[in-house]
Amino acid sequence: MYPKIRRRLMLTAGFGWLSSLVLAEDFFFGRKLKNRCCLPSYDYASDGFCNPVSGRSLTALKSTASGRETITAVGRMTASDFVHNAAGFGDLKVFQIRPSSLAVDHCEVSKITVTLAASGDWFLSCSATQNPSKLEAARRTEFEKFLRNEFRLQIRPVVLALGTGDADSTGVGVPEIDSIEDQTFWVQKGETRRLALRGTSDTVAQLIEQIETVIVHFSYR
Repeated sequence: MYPKIRRRLMLTAGFGWLSSLVLAEDFFFGRKLKNRCCLPSYDYASDGFCNPVSGRSLTALKSTASGRETITAVGRMTASDFVHNAAGFGDLKVFQIRPSSLAVDHCEVSKITVTLAASGDWFLSCSATQNPSKLEAARRTEFEKFLRNEFRLQIRPVVLALGTGDADSTGVGVPEIDSIEDQTFWVQKGETRRLALRGTSDTVAQLIEQIETVIVHFSYR
């Protein structure tokens, strides 16, 4: 009994020392810590989100919640609880983001539509794609190693009535309202995801009449 226990303890201690030595070797010789568990070394870009690219909506298309044809055709909402139970949302403003797609490196979001309701509910639909093969050959290898990436969409309604004048084409001075939490989600390598996201914002409910456009910032890591 005791010899068996002693052997197990010795084996456990030995494996512990071995793993410590391996990590110490990487550390002291200045090498990037290696993946020793047969997991992909480049699961995703682990540092912070890249610099965002931005799109701005056209003028809002106004609709009542009973206008389901408008929601389906313009809002592109696929969430059944929105399309089939829209009566409680009140008047709606539907914003289509331009340009039609926002791309950074091998990551892209397209067909972005934001719908704001008088109730404070907001809805976002888009397509998200992670596709290294769309890049030119010289850059493709740099991004082929990532098996997945985390996308981030920052939705910022714009209340122009709060500004001192029309903003220029760069968006400088545009009063963006930070009233909707950032939306993050994962996209696998070579995958295209169709997303329908929703939430509620008290600020949107309060300022719905003053919101003129919506800006969306897209980044990934």
